[in-house]
Amino acid sequence: MNRVRGYGILAGSILLAGGLWLFTRSHVYATTTAVPAYVVQLADKVAVSNGDPTPTLAYAIRTTRGPAESVATGGDSVDSPEAPVYLVVMYGQFTTNQAPTPNGAILTGSVVTFTVNRQTQQMMDGSIGNYSPSLASLESLGPLESFTP
Repeated sequence: MNRVRGYGILAGSILLAGGLWLFTRSHVYATTTAVPAYVVQLADKVAVSNGDPTPTLAYAIRTTRGPAESVATGGDSVDSPEAPVYLVVMYGQFTTNQAPTPNGAILTGSVVTFTVNRQTQQMMDGSIGNYSPSLASLESLGPLESFTP
């Protein structure tokens, strides 16, 4: 995928370098650290492969796997709950037939969530649907970093 990102990267760099405040959905988030490039690249691949190359909003939260999955899915438990991850939450119009379902249904939704292992930089868990974690529950995990995949 070859998309020109120069302006987005430049704008993002200016926001991060200037330590400006990002206003989103009536909440204020300090942009003090950048989302790692590998997380942004993986988010871009996930968004494109799920039918929405330009999600309306994306967050990354540095946390551990157990709390991330509990918040992202509404309570799922996982093995290795202490694994260091980024929880990525993207909002858009997503469709996929890549996930197996019992009846072969095509999954659609307005929210995609997934975790990325911070040590291996590999995707661990993912979901697509209309369940949107509350901002309060996301904020309870740590600072929200907004980014553009």
